[in-house]
Amino acid sequence: MKHTKKITALLVLAFLMHQLFGILIISNISPELGTEYSQNQISQEAIIFPFFLILASIIFIILSKFRLLIKYWHTFALILCGFITLSAMIEPVQALILSILIIIIKKSTNDPYYNNISELIIYPSIAIVLLPVLNLFSAIILLGIISIYDILAVYLSKHMIVLAKTQMKENIFSGIKINYAKESAIIGGGDIAFVMLIVSLILRDYGVISSLITAIASSIGLLALLLIAKKKKFYPAMPFLTISSVIGFLISAFLTS
Repeated sequence: MKHTKKITALLVLAFLMHQLFGILIISNISPELGTEYSQNQISQEAIIFPFFLILASIIFIILSKFRLLIKYWHTFALILCGFITLSAMIEPVQALILSILIIIIKKSTNDPYYNNISELIIYPSIAIVLLPVLNLFSAIILLGIISIYDILAVYLSKHMIVLAKTQMKENIFSGIKINYAKESAIIGGGDIAFVMLIVSLILRDYGVISSLITAIASSIGLLALLLIAKKKKFYPAMPFLTISSVIGFLISAFLTS
């Protein structure tokens, strides 16, 4: 959707902040998250995961008919993700307690600032789980498949729009959300997580500088999408984010070679 210049800047900065936080988390544990696949192999998980994503979307749409159930499921998922992320920095028991506290406060308050800040602990968990089974080539293939899925889900089936509206209606939206002038500017959690995945892979395999350049490039890709977007219209973000991330990596490879 089209937003004011101020809101657009805030969205892009919040997105970049998530990527930088992900780099901070993954940098503590990246040596432990190696993969058995060589750089020119495609892992089975890269092919299977998009089908899992489609299945998860279908399950969510079905569960959305049961409001209490979907809220409990969402809370559990957030606590689990928070636990995985925080376990990279502190002891598991402490991570679990802290994750529960953060998510309980998140669920019991409607403060937009806290909600956006608390989302920081959610998305690194995706990278932590998937890094051991992916290499960069597999991740690029995965993001390419997800980009195609995103286009179809927004323009053809439109179920991605239904998912986003349902999440906002039930107050279980995952992602960056900025309210202004009776409108909401959003970036989906999946958009944040999948870019963080490729940024984390580049961090693991090519170093901090390359991952930072990729994170900045993906943010520029998001900015480009927000600038060309039209008001009241939904757009698939993943194609822009995937292309800009790959361009960022290629630039980093050139600069660091």
